[in-house]
Amino acid sequence: GGGGAGGRLYVRPALNVSDWNVQTPDEFEQAMPMPKGGFGGPAASKRKKTSTAGKPGGDGSVRGPDCAPGRGGLICAPCAPGTYKPFAGNGTCQVCLAGYVAPTEGASECVACKEGHAAPAGSAACTPCAPGSHAAAPGSGRCTLCPPGSFAAANASLACVPCAAGSAAPARGSAACEACAAGTTAEYEGQT
Repeated sequence: GGGGAGGRLYVRPALNVSDWNVQTPDEFEQAMPMPKGGFGGPAASKRKKTSTAGKPGGDGSVRGPDCAPGRGGLICAPCAPGTYKPFAGNGTCQVCLAGYVAPTEGASECVACKEGHAAPAGSAACTPCAPGSHAAAPGSGRCTLCPPGSFAAANASLACVPCAAGSAAPARGSAACEACAAGTTAEYEGQT
């Protein structure tokens, strides 16, 4: 299938056909007259012509049948998880952008990750941000590490919290603030 005309593809060597827009056997015959009796011999000209429209590979084109949304390629296979195709017709499945996922096969759209979650491009699932990081907006492609002086204690945090006076988080990506060492102080919230 996929070659049109019931799986037959008519080719004549040494011809420049790159400009042709041939999609049906009739258009091909108009562009390139077939020898008497056709390429299939004398019996081919006596066969009854039947329509192959709507059958896989039978729309007369090299591209195959139109695919439903969520299906692509020459055989209209379902889009793999992490990919989608939003329109009916020919085409391939596209990779979901970072921050968006297609959790099942055959998706016609990608869904944004919710706050506190992220996903790289082509993902089938959103991942909660680890402690020490956050994702404030839906559709985040990655979690952002908390800056020094703040922390995020839980998974799937929406924001980082400044350290309280008397504690500090000197490094990026802290999951907790540490009490100041004896003889030192942090007078203000969010100090490093």
